[in-house]
Amino acid sequence: MFANLDLVQDQGRVAPWVKTTPLFLLHDGGGTTFAYHCLGRLDRTVYGISNPYFKTDKKWNSLTEMARHYAGIIQKTVPHGSVILGGWSLGGLVCLEVAKILREDIGPRVIGIVMIDSSYPRPPKGFTPSLPYSPQWSTQTRQDTKDAVTRCFAEAMQIVAEWTLPTWGDEELAPPPVILLRAEDSVPGDGISRVDQNREDRRLGWDRYRPTFLTQLVDIPGHHFNIFSTEENLEAATAKLKKACEDLEGFDH
Repeated sequence: MFANLDLVQDQGRVAPWVKTTPLFLLHDGGGTTFAYHCLGRLDRTVYGISNPYFKTDKKWNSLTEMARHYAGIIQKTVPHGSVILGGWSLGGLVCLEVAKILREDIGPRVIGIVMIDSSYPRPPKGFTPSLPYSPQWSTQTRQDTKDAVTRCFAEAMQIVAEWTLPTWGDEELAPPPVILLRAEDSVPGDGISRVDQNREDRRLGWDRYRPTFLTQLVDIPGHHFNIFSTEENLEAATAKLKKACEDLEGFDH
């Protein structure tokens, strides 16, 4: 087992004749998979991949380097068959690169991606963020953890800024189906957060990448940083993520 791979949920008591596709959830910009452990039952095997450099001085040279490493973990964990990729914020972007790498390598097959409030990583013309990075800390969060999360987020912004998004073709060469779970609200405050750079566009800017990129767009309550922080938001996020995975399996049949 890889140190940065953890079993978030087992399949649970699903009828033996029901075959479910494992879901790999990639960490957000802060580097951890903590948020995914807050989710309710998804009735499938769920793995989380965290940043292995979370508490070290090492860092990724590029988003593609990160994605290649994570693709290798997924290949060794599920060498054959199908998988679903998902991720919050940065995690959704990394999923896109991982999907392209797995498409070019031999298995497993990515039947779809669930992006959780992942915005197209290029801001609209003239956009300047005016709110600082503002994650929701628990009262129990230690200072060294806060420092590591803040450092990982800064490094994530750097590699995303330097990243060239993968190119795709048509039909067999098209990206897998993508479902975007979009936070309904902007981050509160006197200004605009970087995570809201494309918020005024319901599709969070993804049509600028590829007009047919999003297969489904689903609203979820809350703003970017509290999707997993309240009971109401968690319940909705769980239900929408569960349905998204089921829909992706349906598209594949």
